[in-house]
Amino acid sequence: MPLRQDFILRLIEQLGKAFREIAAMLQLGEASAARELLEEVTLGQSGLPLPVLEALSIEELLRLLDKNGAPDLTRGQLFAEILACAARVESPDSPRGQSLYHKTLDLFLVLSPHIDGMTLPLPGSPATLREILQKTHRPENREETWEIFRLFWRLGDFAGAEDYLFRLEPPVAPGQFKEGLAFFSGMETLSEETLRRGNFSRAEMREGREEWIRLAGESSAAGATEDP
Repeated sequence: MPLRQDFILRLIEQLGKAFREIAAMLQLGEASAARELLEEVTLGQSGLPLPVLEALSIEELLRLLDKNGAPDLTRGQLFAEILACAARVESPDSPRGQSLYHKTLDLFLVLSPHIDGMTLPLPGSPATLREILQKTHRPENREETWEIFRLFWRLGDFAGAEDYLFRLEPPVAPGQFKEGLAFFSGMETLSEETLRRGNFSRAEMREGREEWIRLAGESSAAGATEDP
């Protein structure tokens, strides 16, 4: 096994254990102990104190993640998972919790263009993203909805991608239609196992493709001409 993949798998195991312990503490109302454990995990895994990570802007985080002109995706996803966990510890509905959730979503979105099928995502990245979106997504923001579709696609969560693809109400712009069609067409070449890991099936792929083509007809009738 390549050294980097071995490192990531060990990181996944360690983070998963720590996050489960933190979740158990929060269920028992032990927020202070959960915060203390998260601070320990953050320093040990990222080399940064948790308060420093929480205070960094997206621009500062990207500078920190820069590796030969591109962000270190593993470390970036590690930061995102830690920030989301910090929001849970803080209380997701508090102003500070909401701020941390928004920062996590912004971090996921700026990392998105660099993620591809070769990325080994950290545990729960799609699940964490879903959790964040329940708290932060603004349905009226079409551009954000489109970028979230792309992000789920790149993370390999095809069910999540389709969900946000169809949150775009007609009219759908021509460029969006082509990319959406490429999403469904690309899955025709994937194995059953890959589709299963993406919470999707071949039947759902065919149904989604037909529905997307139907929406294109409605968009043409509505006169869609511009991409976001």
